[in-house]
Amino acid sequence: MIAKKTNKMRHDDSLARKVIRDDETKGLSVAKVLKFMAMCILLLTIVSIIFPKEGIAIGEQRLRFAKPSKVLTAHHRESVETPKPRLTVSEREALTDSLEICRSMALEGPSRLWLPNDDERFFDSFFSRAEDASQNGSTLRVLYYGDSQIEMDRITCCVRDRLQSLFGGGGVGMLQLNQQVASLTVTQTASGRMTGLSAYGGKPMQRSDGNYGPMLRCWHIDGAATASFKATHNKAASNRVKHFGKVRMLFNNRPGPLAVEMVDNYGNRFSRSVSAPGVQQLEWILDSAATAIDVRLNGNADIYGVVLDYGCGVALDNVAMRGVSGTQFRMVDSLQLSKSYDLLNVGLIVLQFGGNVVPYLKNEAAIEHYCSRLVEQFGYLRSVCPGVKLLFVGPSDMSTRIDGEFVTYPLLPKLVERLRTTALSNGVAYWSLYDAMGGSGSMVEWVRNGNASKDYVHYSVKGSMIMGNMLGDAFENMYKLYGLKRRGV
Repeated sequence: MIAKKTNKMRHDDSLARKVIRDDETKGLSVAKVLKFMAMCILLLTIVSIIFPKEGIAIGEQRLRFAKPSKVLTAHHRESVETPKPRLTVSEREALTDSLEICRSMALEGPSRLWLPNDDERFFDSFFSRAEDASQNGSTLRVLYYGDSQIEMDRITCCVRDRLQSLFGGGGVGMLQLNQQVASLTVTQTASGRMTGLSAYGGKPMQRSDGNYGPMLRCWHIDGAATASFKATHNKAASNRVKHFGKVRMLFNNRPGPLAVEMVDNYGNRFSRSVSAPGVQQLEWILDSAATAIDVRLNGNADIYGVVLDYGCGVALDNVAMRGVSGTQFRMVDSLQLSKSYDLLNVGLIVLQFGGNVVPYLKNEAAIEHYCSRLVEQFGYLRSVCPGVKLLFVGPSDMSTRIDGEFVTYPLLPKLVERLRTTALSNGVAYWSLYDAMGGSGSMVEWVRNGNASKDYVHYSVKGSMIMGNMLGDAFENMYKLYGLKRRGV
């Protein structure tokens, strides 16, 4: 029994010594491997140091050796922008198809936009600024000038709503202190010591050596005056224009104090006083959106406009000028106009004119004369508002009675074509009411359908909404095209 135990102990001791020898052997093997790796790294390092930087030519190939600093610090490289995932073939084909459809909708057909040099990126800078305004809490303005076709905020109310649906924003925009034509979107009243100063129109308007402001008409107050603004409940008006969250007043103060009090429909009062002369603005940010405000003034100043905005994004100002042909902008003082545009942050100017010259055109020379005057206006607007995009909206079809029948004015088609070539050759985009409504003879059909009045010149409210939405479609299609191009299609 004792012998068996002794033999077992000897066997266990032998196994233990074998395990120890194996571990020692493995340890020596690991040490040899580590030593070999260290020698390799040392040799490679020496080679990399002495290896020529330009490499060694071997036939047509050149052998180069990486430097140790690059090898050892490769995992410490500065992070780079993660590349966008590549589109699959099917995704790219779908996007390409969408691009072509969008391009066709924006740049073909009767309601298309014509762009200078067929530059599809013409409006890109405007779209980019509009997106930035929406994101950084500011407001980018579109000034929409036109003749009596846009009175009452017709056409423009639809264009405004479309742009604000794309970029955000609200409110009716900039208004005259004393607006004497009714509007679809706001009700106004005014009283007190005020005199109209205008670059156009007859009595009781007066001329003022260029001091008209960006609406080409301002109101000079000399003493106390009050103006009231109230959002309408008209079904034609979008809900976006029925609230005011930011109120501004743009004016040119004469020497002396100007006291201003703004009262909203909640009874909140905001008072300010200004002594410094010159073009400037006052601004009030309301805690709660208002639907009506009163502006009470006392002093000696020229009020260029009261601005009623809501939220951030895009604002569109309707500047309707009855009887105007669009050649009056140079009558406004350049320094005052430039300062006003800068304060308003104008990104796009739309000019809808031409209809008022149609009845008086006698020959093609008259068309050329009118177009040459427009070229002067384009240059002037660019000089006072550098970087602004310009869009000219040409006149609608208009009818006159010849031999007992209503037909298109004989020289109107030539005027439309010449306006388009004039605009495009001077870096101005063009949109045609005439083509969008159907071209020659379409006004008769529009009157028959209730889309235009029986003067065979002006749209009805219904017709104005159709045209406004068509122009809104044109802008939206261009914006979709802009978005698809940014995706790299």
